Formats: sequence, C-alpha cells, structure tokens
Amino acid sequence: MKAFSCADWNDEFDGLTFDLEAGNILAYDNFKPLTLVEDPNIFKNVDSIFSVYKKLGNALPDFDLTEQKIRIGLNSKDYNLYRRYCANPSMQPILNAMIILPVLVAVFDELKRAAQEHESDAWFLSLTAVYKRRSLNFVDVLKSTDALTLAQAVMGSPITQALKSIAVALDDATEDS
Repeated sequence: MKAFSCADWNDEFDGLTFDLEAGNILAYDNFKPLTLVEDPNIFKNVDSIFSVYKKLGNALPDFDLTEQKIRIGLNSKDYNLYRRYCANPSMQPILNAMIILPVLVAVFDELKRAAQEHESDAWFLSLTAVYKRRSLNFVDVLKSTDALTLAQAVMGSPITQALKSIAVALDDATEDS
C-alpha cells in the first residue's frame, strides 16, 4: 500500500504518509499487563498505568493525561535508548526514577489542581483503587500530601531503588575488571 495515511492518528502524524507492505509491524507495545493486587510495592512495575512512546523530532519529554494510560513521549534518541534498556530488570528502577517519577510528580500536581477532570480515566481509577485497598481516600491524601512524597510512596521509594541498582551495577563492573 503506497502513501497510507489515517485521519484518526495522533496529531504528530498529521500529513505523513507511509508505504506499507504485507507483514509490516505497525505498532508494538512491550509492556505486560499488570493486575492491581493488594501489595505495598504495587507500582514498582508501573506499566499498568503508563505508556512510553516515541515522538517525532527532538522535542523534550512530555506527558499526556487524556488517554486511559498516562502517556510519556520521548524524542527518537531518548526513546531508542529507553527501548534498549527497558527490558533489563536491573535497569528498571533507574528508568522508573528518571522517567516515571518526574511524570508522576507532575501528574499529582495536576490532580491537586483538577482531580475531577480525570476521575473517569483508567489510570486515575487504578490509583484510587490502590488507596482504597489501604483504607485511604485518594483525593483526601492528594490534598494533604506534597506531590513528590506521594509519587515516591506510590512507587516504593524509586530514588532509593535506582541508587541501589546503580551501586550493584558499578560494583559488578568493578569486580569484573
């Protein structure tokens, strides 16, 4: 198929056409579904509410709350590096601290301002369910706690986990020398 285009695609693809052949892969999602269960470390693997995608050009990272998942856009170079390391379990805490944590802080800041605008989004309902299992009201906690503290608590101390992963990686590298 020559010059394929679709009006329903993301605005970033507006005006772009693609030459496709039978068997071409059009999309790929590396994230495995995560079922929320009562677990204090539920967001160590946060793929259930986040989706990382490649943006065109050299744009700065950003996020979008209008979908059922919180979408994090990375430029091509950053995305390719992310894809290179995201399947490595020892890199996951580092990537979470670098990419997911700052976005989650910004999300909580946005929710402090306008939580009611997102009450029907799947990612918001997931966060609400986690707090409900802890016998807490998510909106009340959101109002009474700063965004960084909330994000770190929900993710199970991602900065500490990342630093531990770096220490292990560097110690292993030193021992191999």
